[in-house]
Amino acid sequence: MRPAAAWMVLAALTALAAGPAFGQPLDARIGVGAAFVPVTFELEHENSAIAFRFDDSVYGLVFTRAGLHASVYRGNGTAGDREMDLFDINLAIKGELLGDQLEGQWFYVPVMLHSTYRRIRRVEENTEFAAFEYTGIGLGAGLGIRHSFGQIRVLGHAAPGIGLATRSFGTSGGRTTLLDTDLEVRFDGLTDRFGLLVGYGFRLQNWRVGGPDAFDAAGSGKVTYRGSTQALRVGLTW
Repeated sequence: MRPAAAWMVLAALTALAAGPAFGQPLDARIGVGAAFVPVTFELEHENSAIAFRFDDSVYGLVFTRAGLHASVYRGNGTAGDREMDLFDINLAIKGELLGDQLEGQWFYVPVMLHSTYRRIRRVEENTEFAAFEYTGIGLGAGLGIRHSFGQIRVLGHAAPGIGLATRSFGTSGGRTTLLDTDLEVRFDGLTDRFGLLVGYGFRLQNWRVGGPDAFDAAGSGKVTYRGSTQALRVGLTW
């Protein structure tokens, strides 16, 4: 496992062991869902051998609980005549601002520590080349909703964020900006122990980092990778 990916997994396990992040009184039930994930990710570049557009669907798992949202996505796609391999790990540890003032309201103000590891490899003639491999970590805040209708619980948020981005190996870096949104509906009374969840997440994320030649040498200047991710999921709560 890459060092960046290992760090993020360790952070997720630490958050699980500690319970709700920052004492956040969100839903304590654990939710795990299988996700179908359309992904668009591209680099516009004057060199057609470097420019690419990944526009395909991958699959993954999404984990949610009080104060924590984590996902892992993996899959293959094509960019023109090239085969691409994508691997994503996303982690958000969430707290709450103005909790006392907004107690009892259906909306709240989430603040999150977010981190993303994304790796895309290009496969040509059975040989893999790094098209993108960066880790981003930063902060975000926005608006969230939470409301119960008997056994049905609705949870959602929309939060812009900004952070630092670093290449997994080497010194190339830059920044990442994102808009992260998610809506989850839970039917907690499916059985005595288990419930059902359905959810949809949408994220816009840009990476302003070292150019493609940063993977071969020192790199020259910055370029912007742009992308969006949709995650449609169904799973269980307990």
